[in-house]
Amino acid sequence: MAKSERGVCRVVCFSPRHDLTIPRMKLEDIEQVIGVWAEEFRELGAVPWIKFVQIFENRGTMVGASNPHPHCQLWATQSIPNQPGREVTAQREYLKSHGSCLLCAYLIMELESRPHLPRERRINDGVLYPLLARLERLGLASSSERHDGGRRRRVYAATAAGEAAFREWLCGDLDEGAGLDHELFIDHPLVKLLFAGQMTAAELDAKIAALLAAARQRLAALEAVPVADGDGAGAGVGAAVLAVGRAREEAVIEQLERLRGASAGRP
Repeated sequence: MAKSERGVCRVVCFSPRHDLTIPRMKLEDIEQVIGVWAEEFRELGAVPWIKFVQIFENRGTMVGASNPHPHCQLWATQSIPNQPGREVTAQREYLKSHGSCLLCAYLIMELESRPHLPRERRINDGVLYPLLARLERLGLASSSERHDGGRRRRVYAATAAGEAAFREWLCGDLDEGAGLDHELFIDHPLVKLLFAGQMTAAELDAKIAALLAAARQRLAALEAVPVADGDGAGAGVGAAVLAVGRAREEAVIEQLERLRGASAGRP
């Protein structure tokens, strides 16, 4: 049964330029937009009778956005819509039965699906496009819009300055220092064992077993990579990289086996 709903509706324009969309805006302009979102969310959320605030962007005539200017809408309502309401109920039930939040559990499950690669270092849209936008803002890359089978695509290419910066990095010694820094320990497969004193004996045994299994899986994956014989200056580089990777995993396995033996011999 339809009924009226008390609420507030606001529109936020992202830019005076009608031909822009968020992916094409400058980073500092996008930051201003996000700042307005946060400010509006806090202001509307503080109103006693408002129970739900939704920020969304409509694009295209199919959803009623007849004008192409970059904008979004904010809807603040007295009641929670059906779908968000079901999600809130499900998360409360999960918290009550498991003692932890549902979204936290989902994040842990996702991270554990690829434990050897931190989420922030996976190549995905959330990592790649902000990086490309930053390179473009620095003048190291340029982009152009192309139409491919009715779809618009943004294609990026290195500028002359970008190619020069790449050559400088490639032939220089950046990231090749002999000093020890935090990255070495963050990326190290055995870093969690530095906190072994915070684990029970059973937890430590389980952690060693899990790290050992993961190292063996990585070693098997490296051994399965075919090595192609290259020509010219690059000949043998691929084999050398794989050999270093295998040697590292073999060393990790050796040390974990030693730790497991020591763990088994303790009283």
